[in-house]
Amino acid sequence: MSRKDEILEAVISKFQDEGFSTNLTISQIAKKVDIGKSTIYEYFKTKDDVFKEALIKIAKEGIEDVSNIENIEALNFEEAFKAQFSKILEVSDKSKVVYQLFLKDFVHRMPSSIREELRGQMDEAREIIEKRFILIFIKGVGEKLINIEPNPTSNIVFSSLIVGAIIRYSNSGTDIELDDFVNKIYETVIKLGN
Repeated sequence: MSRKDEILEAVISKFQDEGFSTNLTISQIAKKVDIGKSTIYEYFKTKDDVFKEALIKIAKEGIEDVSNIENIEALNFEEAFKAQFSKILEVSDKSKVVYQLFLKDFVHRMPSSIREELRGQMDEAREIIEKRFILIFIKGVGEKLINIEPNPTSNIVFSSLIVGAIIRYSNSGTDIELDDFVNKIYETVIKLGN
């Protein structure tokens, strides 16, 4: 692993354990990697650049993990929904930053120098996940398990349920059995969709 990657991994590790914070200092990063502060500046111009690259790497890896479900197209609605939702919960529970990516105001908390590039990355990540769920819900309609009329209210209700469940699960602080939680959300989706 290169020195630059070690620095990024130290920042990512800190963010995954504690969530994103601009209070993380270059000194703390250097100490975690066991290098001098000046070494960090050989690879990054500013602390914001370190944050930006770390957050973009987290987003890309998170999307890869969330999208890594074999043959999702071949699964029925229940299997696809549960597989996708479980994968998102596993990834977001593993990293306190991943669930923050779902929050629209997350980018506004970033230093101004990195907002635009990060906004594009976060929007792309949310869009990928939304498209996957749209395809899954189309399966549910096709299988006549749910009856969703395409309108803004229905979209907001289902998005709120999914996103709220992700945030709540990832931030609950209690030991909730993943399969039980996913089953309850699935049952709620079926009820709401009829």
